[in-house]
Amino acid sequence: MVLRIPVISTIEGLGAAVRQRLAASSAAAQQVEIVDVPAPAQASWPLDAAQRRALEDAEFVLADANLGAQLLLAKDPFPPKETLLTRVKWVQSTYAGVEPFFKQLALSNQATPPTFTLTRAGGIMPNAMAQYVFGWIIALERKFLQVQDYQKQHNYARAELAYRSFRPLTVGILGLGEIGQGIGRLMKTAGFQVVGFKRRTSAEDGYKLQDCADRVSSDLDEVLGAADFVVNILPSTSATRGLLTLEKLQVCRPKQPVFINVGRGDVIKESELAQALDDGVFSKAVLDVFETEPLPKESPLWTHPNVLLTPHVSALSLPEEVADVFVKNLELRLKDQPMLYPVDWANGY
Repeated sequence: MVLRIPVISTIEGLGAAVRQRLAASSAAAQQVEIVDVPAPAQASWPLDAAQRRALEDAEFVLADANLGAQLLLAKDPFPPKETLLTRVKWVQSTYAGVEPFFKQLALSNQATPPTFTLTRAGGIMPNAMAQYVFGWIIALERKFLQVQDYQKQHNYARAELAYRSFRPLTVGILGLGEIGQGIGRLMKTAGFQVVGFKRRTSAEDGYKLQDCADRVSSDLDEVLGAADFVVNILPSTSATRGLLTLEKLQVCRPKQPVFINVGRGDVIKESELAQALDDGVFSKAVLDVFETEPLPKESPLWTHPNVLLTPHVSALSLPEEVADVFVKNLELRLKDQPMLYPVDWANGY
C-alpha cells in the first residue's frame, strides 16, 4: 500500500528535498509518495486528482504551521476542506515555532487537545540564531555600523573605533532551550559571561549547561540586572506574553543593556518597549520579532533612533534542513518509536 504524504508549504523546493532525503533513508523501503500541494487561497483551493487523493488518504502531513493550523483546526476553514485531511494522525510542522496551532485552538474554543501528534522543526535554528545574535553584538561592540560613515569622511578613526574587552560583559539569555543553549555556547566561546534564565531549574543545570552558561537562574530580576545584553528566546505562551513589563525592566536601568529579541514579540508590549528605550532602561533594541507581524507601517519602531529591526529572518526554514527533520521523524514513526521535537498540547510548546 502506498503511503501518500502531502506537503503543504510555501518553502520552495521542500518536496524535492524530501524526496532526495527519502531515497537514502530506511523509509525508502516503504512505498512512500510525496505529493506537493499548493497553499490554499482564501476563496479556493485548486487541486488536481492526485493532490486531492493524497489529502483524502493522508495520515501524515508536512505543512507550514499557519497552513496546517488553518486547515486542521479552524472551525470554518477557508477554503472548506470537505472530505480532505480527515484521517490525519501526525503533522510535521516546517517551523520551529508552532504558535499558529495554539492560536487556532483558542479561536475555535476547542476544549480538548487535537487527536493528531504535532512535531516541530527542531534542531535547525540554533546555529543560525546564534550567528544572528553574535553578529549584532559584535557589530554594536566593534562599531561596525559607523565604519562607512568614517570612510566617506576620509576619517582614519582609530580613536573612535576603540572597543572594550568582552570578558567583563554579560549576555543574559531568557530561555535556555535548544536555541538558547546554542546562543550561549557561541557567546561563551567568544569570551562573554553568560547567565541564563529558566522558569524551572534543577541541581543538574550547573553541570549539564556549563558549556553554554556560567550561571543559570529562575530569578528573572537577577538575570535582567546582570546583563549588558538581554537576549530573548522565550516562546509565546500564557506565562511569557507580556512578561517584560516596564516595571519589571527597571532592574536593567543601571547597565542600560541592549535588548535583542529573536524569540516572540509579545514578550513585551510595543508601547512599553518604546518607553524603555526613551527612558534609557534599554540603550538599544535589535528586533527580529514583533508584537504584531508584519510590523505595521505606522509603528514608531520603524523610525526610533535606537531600534535596529529585521523582518523575522534570524533563522529561516531551509528546505534541506526541514527535510532532514521530517525524514528522521518519518523513519521513527514507521518503526513506532518516539519522534523528535514533539509538541506538548498542555504546555503550549
